[in-house]
Amino acid sequence: MLTLKLFAYWHSFRPKGSKRLFDLIVAEDVDVLPAFYFALRDTLVTETAEEARVIGLKQGVRRRVVSLGGMLVEMSGSMTAGGKPISGRMGRTATAQKEVITSKDLKVIQAKLEKMRDSHEAVLAEKNSMVRTVESLDEKFTQMKLEYEQQRNALQMFREREATLKRELKQAKEILDRSISAENRMLDLESEIQQLEKDLNVELNKQSSLNTELNKLQAEVASVAERAVGSLRTRLADCEREIKSYQNKLKKALERTVKEISQGKNNIGKLEQQLEKSEVQVAEFKDQIAEAEENIKNISKIMEDAKNEADTLGNKVQELSSRLIDVNAALKETTAKSTKRRHAVSRLKDDIKKLKLSDFCGLFSYENEGHLKCNNNERHGFYEIRYFPSDCFGQLVVPQEDEMDAVDEDELESRFSMVGKIMKSIKPDLEALEEYKEKAEAYKVVYQQVTQADELHKQLFAKLDDARRLRLHEFMSALSVIREKLKDIYRTVRPPKKTWKEMSHLSGGEKTLSSLSLVFALHAYRPTPLYVMDEIDAALDFRNVSIVGNYVSNRTSNAQFIVISLRPQMFELAKLLVGIYKTDNCTKSIPMEPAIIFNLIKDAERKLPENNSTLVGV
Repeated sequence: MLTLKLFAYWHSFRPKGSKRLFDLIVAEDVDVLPAFYFALRDTLVTETAEEARVIGLKQGVRRRVVSLGGMLVEMSGSMTAGGKPISGRMGRTATAQKEVITSKDLKVIQAKLEKMRDSHEAVLAEKNSMVRTVESLDEKFTQMKLEYEQQRNALQMFREREATLKRELKQAKEILDRSISAENRMLDLESEIQQLEKDLNVELNKQSSLNTELNKLQAEVASVAERAVGSLRTRLADCEREIKSYQNKLKKALERTVKEISQGKNNIGKLEQQLEKSEVQVAEFKDQIAEAEENIKNISKIMEDAKNEADTLGNKVQELSSRLIDVNAALKETTAKSTKRRHAVSRLKDDIKKLKLSDFCGLFSYENEGHLKCNNNERHGFYEIRYFPSDCFGQLVVPQEDEMDAVDEDELESRFSMVGKIMKSIKPDLEALEEYKEKAEAYKVVYQQVTQADELHKQLFAKLDDARRLRLHEFMSALSVIREKLKDIYRTVRPPKKTWKEMSHLSGGEKTLSSLSLVFALHAYRPTPLYVMDEIDAALDFRNVSIVGNYVSNRTSNAQFIVISLRPQMFELAKLLVGIYKTDNCTKSIPMEPAIIFNLIKDAERKLPENNSTLVGV
């Protein structure tokens, strides 16, 4: 054992270029080395303080290092400076390394090195033998541990058997107390039982002898019970008679069940006929579904065509919009021109309305064209003649006969020719009216096209709005159903004395329950056939794990759940268990049905009392 300890001391890890303080200690008695190791541990020795600081603090792993100058670097990072150097073995060794080495010293060192190599090989051989010894000891330890477990289990079985025997002996004692004739035998039996109990306590570690003693004790108890239970036989006979009566009743019930089975067979025939009809209906429904799918495909094609048509119409609308912009620009120009002309015409009309016949005298006073001026007498003549009323313009005026007789015909002809010359000198822009008519016709055509495109655009947007409203309605209806389901589910799985909170204020387990409630609410609204959940119970305690597991097993029977879990409260409720393990770098699995295992355990438990009763002999 000491060699093993020294092996552990001598083969600990130490950095390159450093020594342990423990390795520099030479003791005459090797038994005291563990005490030195306990005090020094793996403290390293370096020549300088800088090396001590580098090894102790800057190599990723903290170590306790001391320099030859006395500076100590602790594993916590604190450094303590050394005091006055003390000369000793370590100091002489350190100074000897600085001396000059001769060839003789080199030969001596080589000889020592050879010896150390030999000793090292011997130590390695001893190490290998020790390793083999340790392995064999480990095997023996495991074997002894198994034997210990077996002995402990056997001891536990014997203790349980002792308890059952005590109970049975107590029952036998009660039976013997009722019998006056068995009092003496009971005293003897009690003494024997006490003796057997003493023997049993002494012989707990000896299994073979204990079995023989138990068999003897069972035989004696059986003989005593056989003599003491005479009254029980009568009761047994009564029980047998009652059993026979119950058997007769069971026969009658069996006959009734046979009749019911025959009726059930007839009902099965009817159900089979109904099943055939339902299969025919299912086939019809499948055909209808196929037709509906074809219709859906056709509708989808129509929708695609409509979408393409809408895209083309959108392009046309864009083209027409660009053309409409150009037409509007031209129309603005023409309307500006027409408005200018209309304003001019309206001003002229207003001026004409304001004019009187006396003002027409100015028409004949164009000096540039060589016309004569009107004198005051002629202007006065206009006032007197008054062909037109002062408040009339644009009406056909028929003068009176006396007025026509008073007019000079030569003067009228000269003035008529003068007015004709004036009208010829006026040049109206009639091409603007023709251009306006053309632009107005083009505007009407483009406006009709834009109106049609706008109506089609409105129809498509109306359909889009209907689809959006339908989508919103479906979403809100689904959301309301999911909200109600979520409230009900979370209310059932929510821990007691917990209130509604925001998600940011919930703990990890409560967030897990909330998310699982949402998943189950979505499942209730639209079931999914398969779910895969990875350690959903990691943040839950055992009570909430059992709640979630029971909910999954009870209310989600129309889906399959694959749950990865390490919690027994979860996987004990599964219908099928799959264990994953690794051997020889290969992943393997073991499927198991817990129901079959539970049935086997129940069968074994049913058989166990029968075996115990046969052992006791009652």
